[in-house]
Amino acid sequence: MVFEPRPGVPARLLLVEDERSIREMVGRVLLRQGYDVTTAPGGEEAVEMVERGGLIVDLLITDLIMPVLNGVAVASRVRQAMPGLPVLFISGHADHPLLEQAKAMGDGFLGKPFSLGQLSAAISQAFGMPAALSDETQASPSATEAA
Repeated sequence: MVFEPRPGVPARLLLVEDERSIREMVGRVLLRQGYDVTTAPGGEEAVEMVERGGLIVDLLITDLIMPVLNGVAVASRVRQAMPGLPVLFISGHADHPLLEQAKAMGDGFLGKPFSLGQLSAAISQAFGMPAALSDETQASPSATEAA
């Protein structure tokens, strides 16, 4: 599945993050950027939304390390319902053993903390669009620092 922009229709994102402050902050940022954002506090909830709730999205953004279902498991299960769905993994654990598996199956990885510009660039890249980071966006405030 390749993301095809729909004129006048925002891209639909599923953000899975177990840390409430990060989930809320990143969710607000993405809404302000014009995305249609659904959030889930964990992997089980995200999978439930897709498998039983019929949620359709254009991009899955998931934390890598979460209780019960990690991000790799979430991506695998969600992709069963939506084959080829782009996945962007985020994590503050740059040395975790799951990282290589995530990088191999995902369309991007973003280490926490990340800036708003880095988040935008990673989303564009996950969608297969060019993403040039200017000096201004690289220096933008962090999207993931605790509120």
